[in-house]
Amino acid sequence: MDKAKAAPSRQVLPEFGAALQRRLSHDYFPPIFHRHKGQSVKSIVHIGHPKTGTTSIQKFLWTNRASLRQQGILYRRYSRLIEQPELAVTVHHRLGAIVSNPLLCSSLGIRDISSQAKVVKRFEAAVAADLSSTGAHTMVFSCEYLGIPSRGHPGISALRDWLAERFKETRIILYIRRQDQFLESDYSQYLRNGGHLSFETWLTTAKPPNLNQMVLRWERVFGPDALEVRVFDRRCLAKGNLVDDFCTVAGLPLDGMSRQPLVRNKQYSMRQAELVRRCNSFVPEGLRSKTSGRIARKLCRVLIESLVPAGIGRIHLPAQARQMILEDVRRSNEALRQRRFPDSKELLPGTSCGS
Repeated sequence: MDKAKAAPSRQVLPEFGAALQRRLSHDYFPPIFHRHKGQSVKSIVHIGHPKTGTTSIQKFLWTNRASLRQQGILYRRYSRLIEQPELAVTVHHRLGAIVSNPLLCSSLGIRDISSQAKVVKRFEAAVAADLSSTGAHTMVFSCEYLGIPSRGHPGISALRDWLAERFKETRIILYIRRQDQFLESDYSQYLRNGGHLSFETWLTTAKPPNLNQMVLRWERVFGPDALEVRVFDRRCLAKGNLVDDFCTVAGLPLDGMSRQPLVRNKQYSMRQAELVRRCNSFVPEGLRSKTSGRIARKLCRVLIESLVPAGIGRIHLPAQARQMILEDVRRSNEALRQRRFPDSKELLPGTSCGS
């Protein structure tokens, strides 16, 4: 073959190489096969669960983000929301599901699967930029939406895969709380979300979380050694303080960090709860999930919270109901204690006597 005829063949090689590169791109193979610049970075993922002081941890991290960054630890917001819900949204999106929380959808501008995809794309692009440009050796995430007790194996596996694509290793931190106290606090959240059932009626529909099953699901996906389980009780926390405990477990520095009072979950008094419940029930069913209905409920809540004292007669389980709940979870709690806390007499302080 002469040189004149050989030239076109050499021109084909760059085109073939470009085509092959496209074939081997992110769109062709699953992302887990790719090496990222961030794969020298570790991740710490705090997942709650709900009603375990998550906001206090998030505010500490956000207040001290500059000091942490100077030491190679990155924590940031990806929207105006401090709780980093984009990580939970990404998990939902990987499963082909749309987020069902109306407040979350409204805050992030999620209307359908297409708008949700845009939220995920912006979030992943921001994380990629952080990994390639900040020089951090550790990224911290805190999102209690991940740690809801009903989170199943597919969602946990989707989170693991997403993290494995970007980080060389991950540690999961989970706080657990007495189930009876969790339900007392959760009823206030139910009302803030627009619920209209009385406390007694709501209790017949609410199930106390099976902490053993929840922990087992995370262990099976991430491995027991990657999961740190902590008890949300002052008697079990380092120095009796949640932020101290979290930083100790996560290996984060405390010296020189700004400290603020812990954020207490707003728990209604029985009088407040009844007034909020009545206001919620007055909102027509067709408007409850719409913006106008949410605004009306919020205005009522603000008025009630400002005019009615909160410190008198807070939501409290009747003694018989408390004993039934603790008895219902006794065996599963004991199984978790034997596996994760063999040196403790009980998993959650006070559950043996219901104090």
